[in-house]
This record gives sequence, structure tokens and C-alpha cells, in this order.
Amino acid sequence: QRCNCLNEGKCNPETGRCRCMPGVTGTRCENGCPKGRFGPDCSRTCNCRGSRCHKTFGICFCEPGRYGRRCHKVCAEGTYGQDCATRCRCEDGVACDHVTGACQRDCPAGYRGRNCTQECSAGTWGVGCLEICTCAAGSNCDRATGRCICGPGRTGLTCEEDCPGDTWGLGCTETCHCLNNGVCNKQTGDCECASGYVGALCADRKSTEYCQSGRYGRQCRNRCNCGNGLCDPVDGTCRCSRGYAGRNCQKTCGLGFWGQNCARRCDCENGEPCDPVTGDCNCASGWKGRRCDQHCPEGLYGPQCQQECMCANGALCDHVSGACTCTPGWRNTFCDRACPDGYYGLNCGFTCTCSNGAQCDHITGECSCPAGWVGNSCNERCGENRWGQNCTNVCNCANGASCDHVTGRCICGYFGANCQRMCTCRNSRGCDPVTGRCYCRPGWIGIACEQVCPPGRYGNNCAETCSCGRNSQCDPRTGECSCAPGFTGNDCNSMCEPGTWGVNCVNRCSCSNNGMCDPVTGKCSCGLGWTGALCDTGCPRGFYGTGCRGQCDCQNSVNCDPVTGRCLCSTGWHGAQCENSCPPGKYGTNCLSSCDCGTSNKCNSVTGECQCPVGYTGPQC
Repeated sequence: QRCNCLNEGKCNPETGRCRCMPGVTGTRCENGCPKGRFGPDCSRTCNCRGSRCHKTFGICFCEPGRYGRRCHKVCAEGTYGQDCATRCRCEDGVACDHVTGACQRDCPAGYRGRNCTQECSAGTWGVGCLEICTCAAGSNCDRATGRCICGPGRTGLTCEEDCPGDTWGLGCTETCHCLNNGVCNKQTGDCECASGYVGALCADRKSTEYCQSGRYGRQCRNRCNCGNGLCDPVDGTCRCSRGYAGRNCQKTCGLGFWGQNCARRCDCENGEPCDPVTGDCNCASGWKGRRCDQHCPEGLYGPQCQQECMCANGALCDHVSGACTCTPGWRNTFCDRACPDGYYGLNCGFTCTCSNGAQCDHITGECSCPAGWVGNSCNERCGENRWGQNCTNVCNCANGASCDHVTGRCICGYFGANCQRMCTCRNSRGCDPVTGRCYCRPGWIGIACEQVCPPGRYGNNCAETCSCGRNSQCDPRTGECSCAPGFTGNDCNSMCEPGTWGVNCVNRCSCSNNGMCDPVTGKCSCGLGWTGALCDTGCPRGFYGTGCRGQCDCQNSVNCDPVTGRCLCSTGWHGAQCENSCPPGKYGTNCLSSCDCGTSNKCNSVTGECQCPVGYTGPQC
């Protein structure tokens, strides 16, 4: 079986269970560590004050206005912002905000702003509002001193305790007066009566004129049948609890309705459902707000926007899934790895054109030429009489001799009467001082030693015959055999092991998500559901399969499964190609939900909203 571990996770060869790299977790190593955790299995706790840490190493990434190993220091006076690297620009006697750089006077503790008219925001206190409150249970603190101001029913230095004994209220100064074992609410002082007692102070015994709960009628002989509600003690009529309807209160509210008898309609954007009891909108992943009309703020994603994005190096984070869209030059699930050698740009999809050992910028593809070379691809030698880095050095050779374009070493090559004529040899040990004939180095031939030995020959004047076998090549200087790219072994008959490629198989494949690389070129062949030069891009909408070469064949669908091509039908449709609308009485995703609409039982195939026949009305007709 093939391992399905992501983000370079390794699988146990016996069980197939994934062993994730540090900073990653999940059954398939698909998630980054949650906020505040890092390291192997996300087992270690970040120690960064008010800031986040590197998911692998735990290094703190300080928020603007803070610095230090643990981000525990605020910017020194006169500086502000990220890494405290920006100088304030305020007039004399006016300080600047350590986060934003906004000019403000030296305000007394508890205040901020240019004219010290703004109080510290909730949760902060002190001079410059730099300190963080440590009060429990949502209590506020004094903006000047940091002393916790406990709300009703709370006490203690950090408001961590309930009022003691029979006390309640603000400062625990009120006394409870509940009788007959009644329990006093520590915030309001209201009494919660024990069984058999009623009244504000639980002083009165419960009347016996009414039937006990669950009974009704003459002499309470009849048993109530109100599944999720209360029944009238006289006639047994059901009064349904919020979220339920029907004669016996056993029907839950249909999609889009809530409240008592499901009589109220949800007020949520994008057709999102609401809580059948409270009416609160149940926002889809990536959305928030009372009506689910706001997408997650930058840096957050997922259900209720509670997940922290893990995207690095300026990558965009999808507010629904948290998937990272990398900026040019970066790759991997969290865009935390630079393009491998030889690639650059968006999705690392461009091949570098740098020659002669030049380094390629992983973002722009710009070549950094080594000494002796210039040009966009570093394929041009230094001009005449020039050498070194960027060809800025001038040769310093006597008698008009040229110099090596890399090292600047003088090349003294002259012959003939009075050594007036210059040798024209290129790959030689010099030339005959009388005739100027070139003495070629091993591996070279030609009048100017400009031609490498032809295949199968090597040595001085290419006079020797190579003895290298299949899948190998012969060094034109020494005759030493070396394996062709993609092969290894003493006889060069073994192909590179999976995960390696190139000459002597020394290069590691850079293919992600179980993609296979060509043993000769290193080019990736992507598996099911993935595409891109490094197989790190999921199939675009409408495509699936090996290398995303398959095209979805779906009619009423939001997409198809990127691995199998199975259609993922839009709400209200079903079938292999989503070609069938929901049959009567069914609605929702894959038409799995049943309508709850009285005798006609007809409803909207998408929302489940009842379509009442003439003469009927109400949520369930």
C-alpha cells in the first residue's frame, strides 16, 4: 500500500500510521500545531508573551511593539513597530505609541492618546497601557493600578472565587435569605427552590391543586404525551419547548425555523441554518457575525474563525479551509520552504537558466554570477583585460598578456622571433616557442585544443579507447567511468533508488504528496489529486485524478472529488453525475433529508421549506 502522509510525514511500514515532522499533527500530518504549541507531536508549549511562535522550533515571532527572546519587552522610547525598527517622528516632549507610532504625550497611568483623553482599552492598564490584566472570569481591572474589579458574585485577588457562604452581589456585601434549603444565585440573589417549595424566598409549599408534572385531567388520571414540552394540567394540551413543534412536540424545527412551535424564521445570510432554540445563526466554516455575513478576519479561518492560519512568508490563507496560497518563491503546505535549487517563482513552476554554477534567486529567478562571469544567465565571460566578481577587476599582466577571467592569473603565451606572436591555445599546457603548435591537455584535441575528445576516446590527443559499459560515460581526460544520470552501482546497471535522481543519484527528489520523480531529470510525476512542478498544488475546480488530467463530468455540482472524480452534488441534487433533482419528500445534501410538511409533504429541494397546498399555512403546513 502507498503511504498517504502529507508534509513529509513518514509512515510505519507495518501499520501505515503517519509519524509527523515537528510542527505538524493530524492522522495524515495535515494540520499545523494549534496556537500556543510547537515541536514533535505539538507537545511543547510556546513561551511568547502575547505573540505566536514557530511551529517547529518554538522561536517567538513578536507582535509589533515588542521584542526580546520571549517578546517580553516593549520597544524602547523613540522606537515602535515590527522589531522596534522604526524611529518615532514626534515633536519634543511627545512620545509615540510603541505599536503604531502615533504621537502621544506622556500620559498618566490608565490613559493614552495624543492628548491623553483615551482610557486604556479593556484588558490593559498602566503607563502607556502596556500591562495586561490577569483577572479571571472576564472581570475588568483598574486601568491605572491593574487591581481586579470583580463583578457581582465574584471575589479574590483575581476574582477567581465565588462569594463565600450566604453572601452575593457586588463585593459580596448582600446576604442571601433563601429558606427551606433554597440555593442563592451569587450574582442576582434569586432563590432556586428545592423540590416542593415555591416563592421568591422558597417560603411556600407547592400547591397540590394542580397535577404533578406529566399528568392531567380529572383526579390527574391521564398521562401527558408531550415529548419535548409541558402539558396543560386540565385538558392536556401541549405547550412545546423552543425548537419543537407538532401536536405532541416531537417534531424538530425544519431548516430555517426556530423558537416555540418553530414559528420564527432564521435571519442568516447565505441560507445558513440557525439554532432551533435560540435562533443564533450556525455559520459555515470561514464565516462569522450575528447573521454569518462576515468572513474570518485575516489570520484566522475555519468553524467560528477559531483556527489560526499557519501560512508563512506572506502567503494568503483561505478563510474557509486555512489552505495557503504561496507567494512566488515558496512552497509546501504552509509556504515555509523556498523553491528547491533550479526552480523559482509562483508554485516553483519556473526553471532557472543560470549557468556556470551561478545561484538562482528562488523568488525572481535572477542569477547571482560567480567570479569571471556576467550576463542574465551568467553565460558570458569577462571582457578582454577584465576578471573577478562582476568583472570589475582589471588584469595586471606585463607585455600585453591576458589574464584568467576568474582568478586574474596572467596567461603568458608567446612564441616566434623575439616572442612577438601570441599563442592561440585554449585548453593546453602552452605552445611550442618556435612554431606556436599547441600542446593539448588530456581530453582535448584540435589546432587550438578547442575540441573535447569524441565519445569513446580519452587521454593525450584522445588516443586511448574508453572501456565503460552501458548506462555510463567516460571522462575524456582520465578515462574514468561515471554513471549516466539516473544510474548507480559499480557497473552502472542499477537505477536510482526511489526519491533520488541525477548523476550518482545524489539529488533528493522534491516531489510532494507521494509524487514520483524521474531518475534522470528529477521531473515530478504527480499522483491522484495533485499537480504542479512539485506536486504541491491540489487539483483546480473541475479536474481530478493522476496529475489532475481528468475532467469532472458533473451537471449540478460544486465540484468533484480530486482523487476519484466522484461528483460532489450541490444541495438539492443527487445521482452519479448530479443529474437528478430530489424526489418528492426529500431535500438537502444528496437528498438525504426528509421533508416535514404535513399531508402534502412537499418542500423546497434545497432548503426544506414547506410548499403548502391551497388552504394550508405554517412552517409545517
